[in-house]
Amino acid sequence: MVDLRELGYLPPVGPEGGRLRAMVRIATAVERLVQEYAQPLRVEQMARDVHMSVSGFHHFKVVTAPSPLQFRKRLRLREARRLLLGRELDVTGAGFRVGYDGPSQFNREYRRLFGVSPRQDVTRGQGGSPAVPRWRDPPRPSAERSGS
Repeated sequence: MVDLRELGYLPPVGPEGGRLRAMVRIATAVERLVQEYAQPLRVEQMARDVHMSVSGFHHFKVVTAPSPLQFRKRLRLREARRLLLGRELDVTGAGFRVGYDGPSQFNREYRRLFGVSPRQDVTRGQGGSPAVPRWRDPPRPSAERSGS
């Protein structure tokens, strides 16, 4: 099996070569964000780390829909929710574990994404169904549609 990162080192072939390399570099950045979601994020440094200019790194949003900062925020909040609903940590502990410096910012962003506070979400999770997030990921093109 070919490692996607290896494709980024291939010389551009045809009109899609440069775009392919950019997508591979973005995939590398996504992989890093998933692994290091609790760490501080500097977009400039991440762009350099994947050998892209900051202006070229705008393709991140084209590929993933959210910006790098929004992507990391969603990763953090989803992990916090998993920790809370799995009763692994309390609200404050979950917020700190996923990289928030204080409970007020964590609570505000959690409520914005999921529609309820972390404490309300845990309470609903104990008594029945947890809250349903208000956001919707953009639909992904299916193989059937692109093959037609």
